[in-house]
Amino acid sequence: MLVACAIVAAPMALSASGAVGSKVTVSIGFSPPNGDPFFKGRVSSGRQSCVAGRSIVVYRVGNQDSRVRFGSTRTDSGGLWRLAMTPRMKTAGYVAKVKATGACRADDSEEIAVGQKGIGGNG
Repeated sequence: MLVACAIVAAPMALSASGAVGSKVTVSIGFSPPNGDPFFKGRVSSGRQSCVAGRSIVVYRVGNQDSRVRFGSTRTDSGGLWRLAMTPRMKTAGYVAKVKATGACRADDSEEIAVGQKGIGGNG
């Protein structure tokens, strides 16, 4: 059984270049009836155009903070996103990244643990 905890990322702000800050979160949800797990999260910003249709990439964090691309999706009109997990995922930390656009800054979520034996794989 995959288990994880919700994580929240950095605050939003207006940069010197005029780009508005964005905040991305990642957590894990489970779909009934089988309990299939999925990554989910939200992008929030002070500018609506920095919320809808944003590109999200989920990465597995490796040794020395290297990143391996797991998958990608886009946010809906409310900034929500969802990405199915696979049955043979590696026990590891995963992060979500919202990509920058001309008017919106990029952001990385905090790392979320996905393990076979409880939170962080230590249980």
